[in-house]
Amino acid sequence: MGDLLHEIAKSSNFIVQDGLVTWPDSMQSLRYGFIHTWYRQIIYENTPLVRKQKLHRLIGERLERIYGDLCSRIAPVLAQHFEMGRDIVKSVTYRRVAGELFLTQNAHQEAAEHLMRGLELLDRLPVKAPRVQLENDLRGMLSSCVNR
Repeated sequence: MGDLLHEIAKSSNFIVQDGLVTWPDSMQSLRYGFIHTWYRQIIYENTPLVRKQKLHRLIGERLERIYGDLCSRIAPVLAQHFEMGRDIVKSVTYRRVAGELFLTQNAHQEAAEHLMRGLELLDRLPVKAPRVQLENDLRGMLSSCVNR
């Protein structure tokens, strides 16, 4: 993929190499970006929905591997990727983690937003053990936000 992006960046006017990034797992990679957000938007809007869902899941899974035990630091990002990738259990799990993160920072509004979104997403799941436990966790944490 890196070679392909390098060739596109060399031969196009819409993607550029944007430096080097060192990930939490110590891996280094080149960073690429769009010259203008308009290009990114057009490509995203013209990507078939099933492909976008798969890409979001793959990005979320890769970020989980890269961040490992530090995933809580990027919980809002992971929640969004897994929601867009239609992995509801992982999305709700990371919404809960994001809620915890924001509660520890006394950012109660942000915590409540993630927790409420997690509860909304739970409606898509059948009533089984993982859903019940997640719902109890989210509701308990949400009451902490409201009682402040």
